[in-house]
Amino acid sequence: MKILFVGFYDPSAGSPTTARIHDFAQVLKREKIEVSVLSPRKLWNRKRRWVETYDGIYVLGFPVVSTRKPPILGGIVNIISAFCGFLLLYALRKPEITISTLPAGEPPLGVYIASKLIGKPVIFDVRDLWEDYESRKARSLATLWYIILKKTYNAVYNKGLFCVAVNPQIVDDLVERGIEKVHLLPHCVDTSLFKPRDKSKTRLALGLSPTDFIVVYAGFLRDYYRVDIAVRSCHKLAFEKGIKNLKLLIVGAGPRMGKYRRLVDELKFSEHVYFAGLKGKSGVFP
Repeated sequence: MKILFVGFYDPSAGSPTTARIHDFAQVLKREKIEVSVLSPRKLWNRKRRWVETYDGIYVLGFPVVSTRKPPILGGIVNIISAFCGFLLLYALRKPEITISTLPAGEPPLGVYIASKLIGKPVIFDVRDLWEDYESRKARSLATLWYIILKKTYNAVYNKGLFCVAVNPQIVDDLVERGIEKVHLLPHCVDTSLFKPRDKSKTRLALGLSPTDFIVVYAGFLRDYYRVDIAVRSCHKLAFEKGIKNLKLLIVGAGPRMGKYRRLVDELKFSEHVYFAGLKGKSGVFP
């Protein structure tokens, strides 16, 4: 069998979408299933090639633009780009089934249209209630665009083979939206990443006291995950509730790293927050 994944795929970025696709693809490869990925790429991103093979996974990039300026035109461009990218990848790899991971904005619509055109089934992997999030923070036409997208996806989800969602909350939301075929496929954990370590040495390496109470965030640093709320909450616990030994450990990287560092400085909270940066699978700390 040959499977095509659609979603952002850049192993160097350490994003949740990449991790989900990569880990799932490795499992499928062990079952002798050929995996390809159709991944959106920003035109100015020179770090990744448009065509590459990563750990045995064939990756084809297709160009996308921002949907905020202008929202509707940019969204239509992304749909057309994904449509063309899918047809090209299909000609090269002949996938038998497509799994589209969302959020990815508009591209899954283009992929769905192309898949229906050639008679191939599509599964939708829904990781977030992303349309609601985008419409809340957007303005004017962009808000309207995401409302239209949500209504469109309601129809498209029901015409796909089925949907999978990563937690019960999203399953319930999709069912309330009228999606008939929804299955729960939770986020899984690679247990090989967890290894026993000397707690005292780790705390010493981080400059933490044996008596410190440590709160840990590990993940991608972007607005969606609201690390700023974690920072403000820890600040309140430390200075208003008197938990002076509380420390916040932030593991990861992303486009909002600078924003969160500035917030910590504004709150004069730097002695309580440790930014560990992006860590690989070889181990997070000494």
